Amino acid sequence: MSVPGPRGSRMTTLGLLAVILLVGGIALGLGLWVGTYFNQPQSLPPPPGVTVTAPGELTPELVFADLGNAEVALSAFRGRPLIINFWATWCAPCIEEMPMLSAFHSSQGQSGPQVLGIAQDQPQRVRAFLETSPVSYPIVFDRPSPGDASVRLGNTRNALPYTVLLDPDGRILATHLGDFDRRELERWLRRHAVDFQ
Repeated sequence: MSVPGPRGSRMTTLGLLAVILLVGGIALGLGLWVGTYFNQPQSLPPPPGVTVTAPGELTPELVFADLGNAEVALSAFRGRPLIINFWATWCAPCIEEMPMLSAFHSSQGQSGPQVLGIAQDQPQRVRAFLETSPVSYPIVFDRPSPGDASVRLGNTRNALPYTVLLDPDGRILATHLGDFDRRELERWLRRHAVDFQ
């Protein structure tokens, strides 16, 4: 009977350690993927009577209240592409992307895409926020509910920020769940053949 020497014992230990590290790495990667997947908001069915508009379809006639409580129809923005951004004051990623959206809106003049912010929040909180952090694009209000405007425009996960891109006729070109930086926004617009300045 032979007894492995110190060298053989060391090789066996290193091989065992390599297998343990490999299996541990695979388990860690799988765990991170599963955690990310299951932490994503899941799609919910819309409430009875609420129709979700799909890409390629014309948006329904939606009417909102602006900061002065005047009615603003979504159809008033037809004629140019429109970026609709649903946000709230309690949503950190929403707040982070607002200065970029404001700068983008300001750079478009009278021919590029418009930006419309739809606040899903209490009007007094939104007004107070905008006093200290103004934006160059119009803001309107929508009351969050299972059948609110974001759901009707495709946000079946009820998460923010949520952005919808409309063509000049009011058809949905694309939707995006999550925040953007300027480069991502411009790539998104190019992918959907929207010219911008």
